[in-house]
Amino acid sequence: MSKHGIVLAIGIMVTLINTSVCDKRLNRKKRFIEMADDVRGPYCETKPGGPCCPGRDDQCTVPILDSICYCDMFCNITASDCCPDFQRICIGGNPEPITRGCRVNGIEYRVGSVFTNNCTVLCFIAGGCRVNGIEYRVGSVFTNNCNQCTCRRNPSNPNQAELSCTDEVCLVQPDMIQLVNNANYGWKAANYSFFWGKTLNDGIKYRLGTMPPSDQVLNMNPIIMDSVDQPPESFDSRQKWPNYIHPVRDQGDCAASWAFSTAAVASDRLAIESEGVLPEELSPQHLISCNVKGQLGCEGGYLDKAWWFLRKNGIVTDSCYPYESGSTNNAGFCKMRKSKNYRNVTCPNSGEELLEKILHSTPPYRIRSNEREIMMEIMKNGPVQAILKVKEDFFMYKSGVYSYSRIQPDNMADDDKGYHSIRIIGWGVERQSSGVELKYWLGVNSWGTSWGEGGYLKIGRGIDECKVESCIVSSWGSVSSAMITEYIETIQRNRDP
Repeated sequence: MSKHGIVLAIGIMVTLINTSVCDKRLNRKKRFIEMADDVRGPYCETKPGGPCCPGRDDQCTVPILDSICYCDMFCNITASDCCPDFQRICIGGNPEPITRGCRVNGIEYRVGSVFTNNCTVLCFIAGGCRVNGIEYRVGSVFTNNCNQCTCRRNPSNPNQAELSCTDEVCLVQPDMIQLVNNANYGWKAANYSFFWGKTLNDGIKYRLGTMPPSDQVLNMNPIIMDSVDQPPESFDSRQKWPNYIHPVRDQGDCAASWAFSTAAVASDRLAIESEGVLPEELSPQHLISCNVKGQLGCEGGYLDKAWWFLRKNGIVTDSCYPYESGSTNNAGFCKMRKSKNYRNVTCPNSGEELLEKILHSTPPYRIRSNEREIMMEIMKNGPVQAILKVKEDFFMYKSGVYSYSRIQPDNMADDDKGYHSIRIIGWGVERQSSGVELKYWLGVNSWGTSWGEGGYLKIGRGIDECKVESCIVSSWGSVSSAMITEYIETIQRNRDP
């Protein structure tokens, strides 16, 4: 797609006809010129002697308001004095609706109107700009997906209209959706209404939000899995640990996948380690608003800094500190008030003096970028966190095993932007009708349940698709028997009247 504005010239063909010429063509004794919305009704359909007349027949008329309209084929030449139902009755079918297209002396005329202006007949044969089957009059300003368009007169040729549009790359690209769905990529794409009208830059700015891992993180010594067990063909953490794996969330228009994926993995691990005693979901808002050192809130964050905050300061549950930045695109200020030992806090959700336990994690650890070792880690210990380098077709993923289609040159710059983090909870194999088997990781995104397969995705496994296997991280909750006992006692005290 060109990086310059799109200009499409469409002929208007304004013909000025002198009076003598027009007299030969239009010398009917009385003419109905402009059709209004309030004169719809049966005219030709109920004309005595039959509805339609061949050729030119000046007697083939029907009264309309204080004028007459025609039902002969000649009226269709000028497209101006036909009865409102002429097209349907005499030609067949309804004319394609066209918005009104010409304004003269403050009066609006539809495309095809014939009218007099100072003893000169102006015959507007065609005009305006047509986009997606809709005709726009000259002067119209409208949006076409994520681009703003103007239908205007061509300054170098007043007999032409030109369509001038901005040339943003849109987040939803219908042509790409069609190409993906008509090909055999192993996955299907869809148009999401919550992405329609947004630019690709909007998607990067508001829907991602994970900073690329630093060299220090990438150089962390990964743990070594010493198990020699062969992992099964498929695995789903939700089946092994029912009620411990937390559902899909929606980060909204806040680039905070760094906070959502961290809180979600920590929540799952705490529930698993505590055997369900600590089942509640941790608060991504707590991270977004309070983990501010070196972080950018709704403009992105680093996973290692998020885990450091969780380890050092801890966070509360989502019910204690609910999410709100998705609708404001603002990290907001930190509403947490520390106690002296930072062990119990007052929840900010309603201002009630309800003490809630601060939950911590152990230091994060990295899993080696090895398919089998990642599988064993998930199967033995629970979900892990992964970083993706997102491609533009990923936003339109609907189902199947995702891999970058490479349909067109990549519009996602190869820089620090465009990174996203998700939770991986399992794996599997999807068999295509062609017999091809596609291995995948089962991931949990944070774009709500309307995206993908109910908010989940399958992404190519064992091939480092979109760098998904390049930086796998997880952590254990900092849980002890004494802490669990104290937590249960605190919850019971808070619930007692």
